[in-house]
Amino acid sequence: MPRPALSLPSTLLPKVPIAGLVLPCAVTAVALVVHRLPGFERVSPMMLAILLGIVLRNSLPLPAAALSGTGFLVRHALRLGIVLLGIRLTLGDITGLGAVTMGIVVACVVGTYLATLAAGRMLGVDRNLAQLIAAGCSICGASAIVAIHAVRRGPEADLAYAIASVTLFGTIAMISYPLLALPLGLDATAYGIWTGASIHEVAQVTAAAYQHSETAGSVATVTKLGRVALLVPVALGVALAMRLGARGGDEPAGKAPVPWFVLGFLAVVTLNSVLNIPARLGSAMQVLSEVLLVLGLAAAGLQAHLASLLKVGLRPVALAIFASAFIAALSLGLVKALL
Repeated sequence: MPRPALSLPSTLLPKVPIAGLVLPCAVTAVALVVHRLPGFERVSPMMLAILLGIVLRNSLPLPAAALSGTGFLVRHALRLGIVLLGIRLTLGDITGLGAVTMGIVVACVVGTYLATLAAGRMLGVDRNLAQLIAAGCSICGASAIVAIHAVRRGPEADLAYAIASVTLFGTIAMISYPLLALPLGLDATAYGIWTGASIHEVAQVTAAAYQHSETAGSVATVTKLGRVALLVPVALGVALAMRLGARGGDEPAGKAPVPWFVLGFLAVVTLNSVLNIPARLGSAMQVLSEVLLVLGLAAAGLQAHLASLLKVGLRPVALAIFASAFIAALSLGLVKALL
């Protein structure tokens, strides 16, 4: 008598349209390859993926089947990528910063986030988009934008617009900071803290800091990881605020789920702190995290319509300029005053 086939309830397994994964995977592969070409090393593969996706979506008559997997990837690949991002960080990295440096990091993240939201209200920028720009500029660029977007579940066009804006001004900072170290009178440690506390993406921080010296590079990297760690309380705070708003009638009920991926990120950080994870496994998890984030953003780009992005106007760009300048000035002032 044949054994019955083992199957899981369909509700536990999301339906993945295989045909709809081919194009996002192809865009991801191209972005990762281009990122490694001479002259493109400093351009984030996440930025390349979302831009390539936007270009394809708006220049070619893509069949619906080719786009059928984009929603699945935006929802799941991005969240899992954030979870695995925790392998870059340990609790020791945070405690090793010291009280003064950690105080600078917290002040920059909290101050920039709140100031950007206030400026967004003054400029008339949609709150959803303002929160994404605030998170990207204050915490860790595209990764923070992805996390807050996943909590808020706003329009995909906001995701693309925020990442493009924040990446642009982070790149400008990456190029200009090394030229400012000497005129500002910053030694290696002060320059490393300033860089790590204010430039948006991890890759941009390391590129700008190591141009100064090895000491500046290592200090900047650890400082930046301290900012990345604050992704957890900020994302949980956004979710809590939305839940309280829903009870008060300001947010639609059920719009703020528990951000499990942020808790997963914290769990990976904790495991990486208490277990001796093999170097090869840790490296593989870092690579997988990057691939998943690039894949999810390629899918987001394939969902974006240029008309929707252009309709938003230039006010969010002005907000990103304000946020980038604010965190640069605030962190520099604190470094000068406290070190």
